[in-house]
Amino acid sequence: WITKEEYDESEYVRDYDVAKEENVEVRDLLTSNIVPFADDDEDEEEEDVIEELEEVTGDPSKDENDKGYVKTKVWKPDFKESKVPLKVFTAKADSYIKEDDSTSTGDLIGYFSHNGFIDVGINKNHKKKTAKQPGGRKVTSVARDTLVDTDAMTETVKAFQKFNGFPETGQLTEQESRVMSKPRCGNRDTSYKDEIES
Repeated sequence: WITKEEYDESEYVRDYDVAKEENVEVRDLLTSNIVPFADDDEDEEEEDVIEELEEVTGDPSKDENDKGYVKTKVWKPDFKESKVPLKVFTAKADSYIKEDDSTSTGDLIGYFSHNGFIDVGINKNHKKKTAKQPGGRKVTSVARDTLVDTDAMTETVKAFQKFNGFPETGQLTEQESRVMSKPRCGNRDTSYKDEIES
C-alpha cells in the first residue's frame, strides 16, 4: 500500500514496460488473449471442486483411473516476483472491446479489469495484508495506485467465481472460463464498493 506521491515517483512504475516483463506468464496474459490452462495434477485436493463443476456443467464424461472424477484444466495465477502497476489493468479495462457490446472477446485480463473483478481483488488483498501487519488498522477506504501481484490475482479469480456461482478456489478452470464467451450486457459486474455495501 503506497501513497499516490510514492506511486508517481516510483522509478519501477514510471519505467514499467509490459513488453519487457521478465515473467513470461504475466507478459503473455497482459499482451494476448491466451489463457495458459494446464492439467491439474492435484487430484485429491481438487476432487470436491471437480465434482461440483460436473454437477454445474452436466459433463457426463468420466475417467475410470481418476476415481470417477473428470480431470480438469486450471489456471493458477502465478506472478512470482512480478508486481504490475494498476494502471496497466486500467488501460486493459478502457481498451476492452466486446463484439456488438454483448459478447466478450475471451481476453482474460481485459474481462477481469472491465467487469470490476480486478477492483475487488486488489482491495480484498490490500485489506488482508493490512490486517496482518502489526497494529493493522481496519481498512475502510478503497485502495488506489497500487501494484497487482499473485495474491491480488488470486482474489480477483475468487471474485469472478463468487459472482458466477462457482467454488471460490482462486484457480480458474477451463469450464469456468467459458462464462466469458456468453452474451452479456455492457455494464460491469461488480466493484469493491458493491462488495462493501452488500
